[in-house]
Amino acid sequence: MDLAGALEELKFTIGPGFRKGSDMRVAFTEFLAEQIRASSLLGLRRGASLVDVARAVGGNAFVDDPDRRGISMRRDYGLVEFGFDSDPIHGWVCFSAILQLHRLRWETAIPNSIRERVMAVPAVVPLGDLRKALMSQGGSLVKRDDQRFSDFDYYSVAGSGSRISVLTENDDEMLVANSVWSISLW
Repeated sequence: MDLAGALEELKFTIGPGFRKGSDMRVAFTEFLAEQIRASSLLGLRRGASLVDVARAVGGNAFVDDPDRRGISMRRDYGLVEFGFDSDPIHGWVCFSAILQLHRLRWETAIPNSIRERVMAVPAVVPLGDLRKALMSQGGSLVKRDDQRFSDFDYYSVAGSGSRISVLTENDDEMLVANSVWSISLW
């Protein structure tokens, strides 16, 4: 393998935003902002295979939830959910990646591949903190007009295919209004 190929393989293996060494980890909201702006997760993008996802996320703590016809499947890693369509030539092909931030309160829901990249993982991500991290990286939140449910506001980031769902009212004592519920990366 030539140097360019080796560098590309290394880039895929460690993903964007990874800084080797515990003192080089980023704040969780900075990690989220990097993934949102890139419309990727751990180097994965729309069209990734099941093997690519398993390699990037790691571990075997997941639940596969196929539909009855075997046409689509949800792979749930706790904090992260991937949606797959069955393709007769390519096998399972990823069509969605969602960070279910409302699950952060359960520490076991956070894959090590994410935990290794961040300094600390909060139990809740306030919208203001995510907005600040995005702005520090040149991004900005735009409220979407397609508000489907009264208890959520939806935001996007220019140049990104990501969709951010934010609570508009208290869900419980921890998840309060303006807490980020989930981030659909693609």
